Amino acid sequence: MPKRAADAIESLDGNIAYELDEDTTAQSKKPRNADNDTSAPHNGDSNDADAPQEGKKDSQRKRKKKTPKFIFSDPAIARAPLADQAAFFNKKMESALRDLTSLDLEGNQFEPEFFTDTSEYDAPRDHEHFVEWLKTYGQSDYAEPIPKKAPKGAPRVLVITCHANRAVDLVKASRDLGGEKATIKLFARHIKIGEQQYLLKKFQKDIGIGTPNRILALLKANSLKLDRLDMIVIDCFLDLKDRMLVDMPETCQDFFNLYREFLHAKLKDESTRIAMY
Repeated sequence: MPKRAADAIESLDGNIAYELDEDTTAQSKKPRNADNDTSAPHNGDSNDADAPQEGKKDSQRKRKKKTPKFIFSDPAIARAPLADQAAFFNKKMESALRDLTSLDLEGNQFEPEFFTDTSEYDAPRDHEHFVEWLKTYGQSDYAEPIPKKAPKGAPRVLVITCHANRAVDLVKASRDLGGEKATIKLFARHIKIGEQQYLLKKFQKDIGIGTPNRILALLKANSLKLDRLDMIVIDCFLDLKDRMLVDMPETCQDFFNLYREFLHAKLKDESTRIAMY
């Protein structure tokens, strides 16, 4: 199968590196026939490209169709210098929170020292490599059992991603570290906030994985706590429109409000760091 790799990193704002697989395998397309196809009407046009041509075998009528399959890798920002990562998020925050004054923005700036350099990690940043990546860049040994005296509902790692499907994949992967009870789902799909509040109050959790809206709601309700937090993972996963967390209208404002109201203070006291996955 021929394969073409193309670099699309022109700037740090919204561009990505990706591979393009072109599947040139011949794919057959059944001709429309009024006798055996009732799903689509026949217009009777003799020049219809899909109509069977007399004297040609079925194999000769098969067309080669290029079906591009995009395999997106990490956005450039995940491997950028730390100063560029800070500038990137400050620019995105200014765009997302237009009602903030310049004074408010200056008081909540992302700083290069908030970030952990993960640029040397060469493996794909997909859910299958999440545990390996976390063991490499995490500030604690997350494979160790949670201390019995650890506060309830206070994870050491907070993973913020763009939607529930991605969060589910990361939750499944992270169970390899300490079992299902070590991870809590912090997103809304099929999980009521009351259930999450109960679990946070009842159990000790090391890793919380979720979306900005639900994480923000749980923090405001004082159910999710940041006492033990030492690592904030910002997931760089791209959706089908090549957008990451800070580009999506449904997540960007919640993310930056979460940062301003709760995470900025933790980063300023140097007890917590951001890592881009």
